[in-house]
Amino acid sequence: MVWVVLTRGALTGHGPLESAGVDLQLSVQDKCGPFSGPVTIAGTTMTVGELATGAVGCDGDLHAQHMWLLVFLKRPIDMTFNRDVLIWKSGPDTLRINKE
Repeated sequence: MVWVVLTRGALTGHGPLESAGVDLQLSVQDKCGPFSGPVTIAGTTMTVGELATGAVGCDGDLHAQHMWLLVFLKRPIDMTFNRDVLIWKSGPDTLRINKE
């Protein structure tokens, strides 16, 4: 799975990223297909807007994982960073994204 957060516009200052004046876009590619959509960030909370989904070509466990991920992204996501791990919490679920 590939996660990319794209930005357009000028980013200035330090501390939590605020999305005011900056367009943010989340793009995800899992084994079933791609999806992407706009995001806003306020403090440590990321909210994903309407997601566009590419062709989905999987079934069984992969399809279930794909659907779980879509539900995860539809809830507000609390973001924290600990060493080289980005931690996203959405409802009862947590994703840990390790630095490569």
